[in-house]
Amino acid sequence: MRYFFHKLGLGNSDVVKYLGHAQVEHVAKIAIFFGESTVDDCLAGKQGLDARDFCVSADPKNQSNTRIVITAFREFWVLQPIGRVELGEHVIAHDGQPCFLKTMLVEVLVRKPLKEVPHLLASMGSNAYWSRGTFREIGKPAPLKNETAEWPGWQHQVAIELQLPEPRRRVRWPAPFPGHQLLFLSSVELETLVAKVFEEAGCFVPAYRGGMMADVDIIARNESELPVEVGFLRIMPGETLAIQVKSWMRKPERALPGVLLVSLNLHRDDRADHWNAEKLWFALGAAPHTTVWLHRSLAWLGTESLSI
Repeated sequence: MRYFFHKLGLGNSDVVKYLGHAQVEHVAKIAIFFGESTVDDCLAGKQGLDARDFCVSADPKNQSNTRIVITAFREFWVLQPIGRVELGEHVIAHDGQPCFLKTMLVEVLVRKPLKEVPHLLASMGSNAYWSRGTFREIGKPAPLKNETAEWPGWQHQVAIELQLPEPRRRVRWPAPFPGHQLLFLSSVELETLVAKVFEEAGCFVPAYRGGMMADVDIIARNESELPVEVGFLRIMPGETLAIQVKSWMRKPERALPGVLLVSLNLHRDDRADHWNAEKLWFALGAAPHTTVWLHRSLAWLGTESLSI
């Protein structure tokens, strides 16, 4: 099974045109542009991987093993190809250039409001690699230099399958490890979790979300007169801790003096300023209210999940 994140038109501007009236089990159409190239050009790779994958996924032998996800206009779709890609009409694309539409017939498997799907799926458009492309594989790593580990992707695949009616395809995932459940959180949820852990331990955390400071997402300050113990750290009275949170490091981690780095796939080591999934999971053991929040956040996994 292969999974793809599709942008239908510039900034998903064509979603309403193609999918606006399409309901579950209806047949609809999606399209790509890619200039005046033909379908054969795309299959030959002359227009890059996105165009090639779009056409390959519609091959009859691949149709039943393909899921296409679109998130736009506060809605979430899962589609499945049911016809080959065909060369459509000659039009002027959004960039003002002439092109042939390349269209694909699909069946609508899922159409839901974004607010009703897991945050992991609702926030997929914030992933730079997926959102900057037209038809990007979910679970295949972006072509970056100095990679240390592939983005797993299977957690998104599990979440997608759980939106479908029975019978569903089962997604294979790696052997469990301490804290593997945290991979089902979106990046925003993970930042919230870390902030709540420090807050429950006794720190003042002014904001749960970063983005305004380079290399720092969360500030935790001990305003009490006693040390605060959080996992493997001791924060002294009056001390302020800067925290950087990354779901998955794909480049070699670099030392950031005075900053706690939290990333679920960091190598296991004894550095107090580096927390991987196992260390964060340990810290959760002393945060019962945050653990309840985690259970509620991942309730969508249901009986399909590994034990939390």
